Amino acid sequence: MALTPMQAGALKPIVDRTGRESAKYQYVRELLRNAMEAGATRVVFRPEWDGVATMGVFRFLVADDGIGMSEEQLPDFLNTFGGGGKPIGDVHENFGMGAKTSMLPWNHEGMIVASRQNGSTVAVRLEYEKSMGAHGEYGLHRWEVEDEDGLIVYEEVLDLDVQDDELALGLGVTVGGIKQAFLDDDHGTVVVALGLTGHETTFLCTGEGGALDANGDIKGISKYVNERFWNLPVQVEVHELRTQKQSDWPRSAEEAYGQQQVPDRRVNIRKVRGALHWLDDGDYKHPDADTVELRDGTKVHWYLWHDKKERKMIHSYARRNGYIGVLYDNELYHVADHPFTYRRFGIVRPEVRSRLTLILEPPAEDRDAGVHGAYPHAARSSLYWSGAKELPMDAWGEEFVDLLPPAIRKAITSSGNPEEQDPESGEWLESIAAKFKSRFRRMRLVAKPGGKFRANLVDPGGVPKGPLPKAAKKSSGGGGGGGLAGSPSRARKPSPGGTEAEQREVKEGLPPFKWVSADEVGEVGRAAVWVKKSAATGRPELLINREFPAFQEIFQHWWAEYPPHYETDVTKVIEVVYGTELVSKVAHAHELQGQKDWTKDQFEDKLLSPEALTLASMGLYSCHQVISTMLGGRLGKGSSNKLKKASA
Repeated sequence: MALTPMQAGALKPIVDRTGRESAKYQYVRELLRNAMEAGATRVVFRPEWDGVATMGVFRFLVADDGIGMSEEQLPDFLNTFGGGGKPIGDVHENFGMGAKTSMLPWNHEGMIVASRQNGSTVAVRLEYEKSMGAHGEYGLHRWEVEDEDGLIVYEEVLDLDVQDDELALGLGVTVGGIKQAFLDDDHGTVVVALGLTGHETTFLCTGEGGALDANGDIKGISKYVNERFWNLPVQVEVHELRTQKQSDWPRSAEEAYGQQQVPDRRVNIRKVRGALHWLDDGDYKHPDADTVELRDGTKVHWYLWHDKKERKMIHSYARRNGYIGVLYDNELYHVADHPFTYRRFGIVRPEVRSRLTLILEPPAEDRDAGVHGAYPHAARSSLYWSGAKELPMDAWGEEFVDLLPPAIRKAITSSGNPEEQDPESGEWLESIAAKFKSRFRRMRLVAKPGGKFRANLVDPGGVPKGPLPKAAKKSSGGGGGGGLAGSPSRARKPSPGGTEAEQREVKEGLPPFKWVSADEVGEVGRAAVWVKKSAATGRPELLINREFPAFQEIFQHWWAEYPPHYETDVTKVIEVVYGTELVSKVAHAHELQGQKDWTKDQFEDKLLSPEALTLASMGLYSCHQVISTMLGGRLGKGSSNKLKKASA
C-alpha cells in the first residue's frame, strides 16, 4: 500500500509542552540513561570550569566514557525529534527525545554536545532561534568555518581536533575546555547547558516543568540519582559545591581541586551508588529483609532496620529513613514516606515507618501475551497500570497485610503498649457494635468439617491460634480502643495442612478505633484517619488524634470538673464516647458503599477522607451529654477543681 508519511509542523510547541511535564532533575535521568545505554562505565556531573573562570557562571556539565557518536551520527541523534539513530520505542523502551525535551526549554542559548569515537572529537550545538516560524524553533547551530580554499562555509558539526583550543563554542566555553572534560582519550560524550541567555548558573538547575531554576540544592543531583536509580551498573560521580553561598564557591578548576583554603572552596566528589546500596550494602545493610510475591506477580521487597540501633548518618544525599517506592526497569517511581502511603499497607506506627522500606516490583505489561502490568508515562515521571489506570496500591497493600512477614508483625506489636480496655466500656461497645454487624462483611475461611479449603485458623489480627476454635475475646486498644475482635476460628487465606474450612461472608461489627499521637495520624491538623486494613489487626481501623485542638479542649474541660487523680478515668470515658461516635459514623457511611452514586474511589477518598472525619468530629453535643452521664455514674457530679479545693 502506498503511503505518504505524516509530517511534523512546528516542533518548538511540542518540545516545550513535553518539557513542561518534566519532573525535578528529569534531564539528569535522561542523560544518565543515555550514558548507560552507550556502554559507559563512568559518568561525572560537575560545573563547566571555563565559564566559571571567565564569566563567574556555573554551568551544568556531564561527561561519560560511553562509545560516543561519530560525525554522521551526532546530528542524526540530536536534531531529530524521536527518530534518527535512536527512534521512539514501545512503551517499555527509553524514548530518544528525553534529554532534548527536558533541557531545551531552559537552554535557549544552547546545549553543546561533544562526542568522541576512535579518538576523533566532534561537536554540535542545539539552540533556539526566535526568528524562525511563528514561535521560533529549535535546531542545530551552523558554524561559520573556512574551507581548504579559504572560503566561508557553514557546517552543523564542528571537528574539534582541527580547531584552536581557544575557539569559543559558546559564551565562555572553549574547545580546549571541552576536550579536557572527556573521561577517555578514545571515546565518550560531553554535554554542557548554556542556559536561556548564557549568563545563568545552570549547574544547580532542577529543570522542573521545563523552567530554569538556578537555586536547586547543592546535593540535589546526588540525592536524585540515589533515589531514582535502584542499582547503578556504572560509577557515578557528582562534584558538589560545599555551600549554597555563592561567594564561597570555587573561582576556577584549580581552587575546586587544589589545596584547602579559607574559605574552603574545594568541591566534594561524591560517589553515587543508587538506592539499593543504602538498604543492602555494608554498614547500611538492613538485618531483616526478604520478598513477598502477590497474586498478580508483583514482588514486595521489604527492608527492616534494627529496633534500637541507629543507622549510620547519610546526611541529605540519600534517604536515611524508611520509604515506599515502585521499581520498574531499575528505576524507582512514586517514592514517598508520607503516613498516608504507609497506611495503605497497614503501617501506622511512626517508629515502624521510619525503619521499614517497601519496594514494589510489578510485572511489566505485555499486551501481546495478555499480561496486565505496569508501564511508564511518556515523560518517565510516573507509572500506569494496564488500561491507563493508576497503580493498584490499595489492593497491593491489603494483600501485603494478609501476607505480613513475621519480622514486620513483631516490630508492630512491640512498638506500642496497649492498655486493657475498661470492662464496663467494653460491654457498652459490644451492645453498640451488635447494631452494626451488617455493615462490615468480609469473605473469610471458616472452620467446617469436609470444607474444600484447608487453613490455619486465625483471629482477625492474623495471629495463629491452632486448629481448635476458641471463644471470642473483647478487643483492647491503646488509649481507649474499641470494636470487637470477632471469632478466632477464621482465616483470610488457605494453607496446606490446616483445618478443613469453607469460604463464607462473615459479619464483623464495628471496626476498632484507637487514640494515637498526631505523629501516628500523620495528617497535620486532622482529627482522625481511616486505615483500610491494619497490619497489626488485619482489619479496618480508625485512628483518632488525641492532640487535635478540639479534643484537647474537651479533655481540659472535663479534667477541670474532677480532682487530678481522676484524670485517667475521665480520659478513658471521653475517648470511649467520642471514639464510638466516630466509628459509628464510619459504619453508617458504609451504607453508601456500592451504590451507583458512590464509586469505590469516591467513597474511600471523600467520605472517609481525613477532612471528612475531622468535620464529623466537630460539634457532637450528644457526646457531651453521654460523657456527663457516664462520669456522674462513676465519679459523682462534677464541679471545678477550684471549688473542690475551696471546700476542702
